Amino acid sequence: MHEYLFTGRRPDGRRVTDRVDADSADEAVIWLHDRGYTEIVLHTDDVMARLTRQKKVARYVSPKEYVAFRHMRGNLDYAWYLIRKLYRQNWWCFVLGVGAIGFRRYSGRPWDELDSLLLALLAFPLVFGLIVAVFFRTRKRYDRIVEAACWARWEEVLRLLPKMPKQVALHERLFRKAQGLAGLGRLEEGLAVVEPLADGKQIPLWLYWCRVAGVYAAANRKEDRIAAMEKAAEAGPDNPTVLVDLALVLLRFRRDTVRARQLLDRAKAHALSDIVVSFVAMVEGILALEEGHAQQAVQYLDEAFAGQSQLHSPAVGPVLDILHAYLALAHAALGDEPAAIEHFRQAKPRLTVLKVAELLERCEKAVHLPADSN
Repeated sequence: MHEYLFTGRRPDGRRVTDRVDADSADEAVIWLHDRGYTEIVLHTDDVMARLTRQKKVARYVSPKEYVAFRHMRGNLDYAWYLIRKLYRQNWWCFVLGVGAIGFRRYSGRPWDELDSLLLALLAFPLVFGLIVAVFFRTRKRYDRIVEAACWARWEEVLRLLPKMPKQVALHERLFRKAQGLAGLGRLEEGLAVVEPLADGKQIPLWLYWCRVAGVYAAANRKEDRIAAMEKAAEAGPDNPTVLVDLALVLLRFRRDTVRARQLLDRAKAHALSDIVVSFVAMVEGILALEEGHAQQAVQYLDEAFAGQSQLHSPAVGPVLDILHAYLALAHAALGDEPAAIEHFRQAKPRLTVLKVAELLERCEKAVHLPADSN
């Protein structure tokens, strides 16, 4: 069973964020409905549920805090979280400390070592939070690898891999290495790295083929990427994350609106996490654009952009830039040249680095950037 984080309203009317262990998002939602929960919002899909480790840190990090980590912008946000948590958990110590210092000052006693010790006690959470966030936060090392991959800096990915935090799952390490090798033109070597995972014992086959699609993406092998996603859908025909991802690649590389619509309808019949909901909006927006409904496309793409923008992870960067590109096309179709130019200006650096040739060419034909933007 895997960990699904959710927010919902309990039978007593209280709104909570908690965790439920289940084999799938569908089962998690059914379990919650059976126990009287309403207004359920899943925060983990069937992919992230396999990577979530809230149970291991439940003594220190609540489900609500674990979900909040997705929205932290960087070390300062994390430091502020630690500082607030330490002061909140040990509030009585700090109240006594402040009271003791105040009493000693009121009584006219000179400042001495005891006052300094009490002041150090009061300042400890502040200093501790800043030091841990800046120097010991393990996620920072992982984010550096993801950031490098999202800008196709494959040599950097391979160089940083030995520094990946130990908590990161083995399959994640292997697929990051495979991506790095594929991006450097060593595709067969990269595929060989992850081939031992193809037996479905360590990770489900649908997840294996989803990640293989990412390896082909690094090598810019579009048809192989589609084929891998087709295999993922065969292995997980009821997995909404897989269905939405397959719909996206079919739209991007083949502009196959008929098949994409069918896949999207199947996905929407299942329980969707809040992140997958934003990808559904993305597919709806691209579908609307390809079908000639530019205004509707803008509405869906803006919705997707708003959902993705709430997540502060380097992995979101390429998604946002793809959305910028489609928003540029949609605004261009509506004749809104300033908006089209601004969105394309945002998207172009990433599209160029990641060699998203077809989408880049469509934008260049539809949107004419000023000379200083090229």
